[in-house]
Amino acid sequence: LADISASRLISENSMNDEQFGLSYPQFSVSFSTISGEKYEYCIGDYNSVAGGYYAKISSRDSVYLVPQNAIQPFSYKILDMIQSEKLPDFQADSIVKAEYKLGSNEKYVTTDPAGADFYSKLYSYFSENKDGKVIAVDGIAGAEFFNAVADIKLGDVDCFKPDTDKIDKFGLSENDRLELYVIYKNNSDNVDPEEANESVNDSFIIYIGRHTNDDGSTDYYVMPGNSCIMYRLEGGEQLYKTIEADFESKYVCPVSNKEAISFTTELKDTGKVNSFNIVDIEKDEKVSEIFNKITSLVYTRRDNNAQKKNLVFSAIFDVGEKELILNVYMYDGKNYVASFDTFDNMVIPADKIDQIINSIEEYK
Repeated sequence: LADISASRLISENSMNDEQFGLSYPQFSVSFSTISGEKYEYCIGDYNSVAGGYYAKISSRDSVYLVPQNAIQPFSYKILDMIQSEKLPDFQADSIVKAEYKLGSNEKYVTTDPAGADFYSKLYSYFSENKDGKVIAVDGIAGAEFFNAVADIKLGDVDCFKPDTDKIDKFGLSENDRLELYVIYKNNSDNVDPEEANESVNDSFIIYIGRHTNDDGSTDYYVMPGNSCIMYRLEGGEQLYKTIEADFESKYVCPVSNKEAISFTTELKDTGKVNSFNIVDIEKDEKVSEIFNKITSLVYTRRDNNAQKKNLVFSAIFDVGEKELILNVYMYDGKNYVASFDTFDNMVIPADKIDQIINSIEEYK
């Protein structure tokens, strides 16, 4: 406003405002000064020959010609002028904990094993089950979730102070939205020097909604905590996919040959006992095959009411700190049921156990 200057005086009175397009101006700008005076600056028709617009200001009757670029600052819409925000810049391996709530579904995934009462060296991610017990999270599901969290970005500004109708339409109401709370390590250069050798944790919360369009496509929207701005969200589809995963690890006894000092197998029907040390695991292909088959076992479900019948097979792993025992029992014709460390009642397909038993019986 302060820099606008006329290139020409066209008329000293406003009797001919209509011929200049100033009776119904294209647009006007109202402003006031510190001392309280109020003004209105009006733009009329464009003169293509002179290359300017007709204009007048409310304190004068005169009509002026102003350069074409004089109206450029007033062509912005309010959304073009918003000071947009950014989500913190961090990597997936910096995330300490990511917690989400979607309707009645609440879950968190963390890298902190605190509260785990099981052998946890091989696990990178942890959570809680419905009983509040710390459980191991499947490594692939946990990594995909953290990667999806780190990859989301604020897109274009969509709305400033959305009303209730918009909030509902785009899935951001309290009952429909996805609430995401993230704690991550801040390793930036802005950390206090006294804390330079320590990991400083930061956090943020965002609210995410989704809207299905008429053509079946889905758009994702987000509002950062305490923000008045609704943005398009980049990476929303992948984030929603990852939270649909069954995070609980299904491994029965995930022991690594890097931790195992030795292991012993025992077949209860024949009484055959085989003991192997770490050299056997690394050098003997048949021993390595047996070890891998046992430690890669996954269960299909838990049956807390399982009636364990005869003990069929045992494997004892010496990991230095303690011995970890896998016991496999008869369950039904199609499955066995197993216990390992603090885990119990894990139902395993019969063919997987039968393959292990056959490999042990064939080993000389």
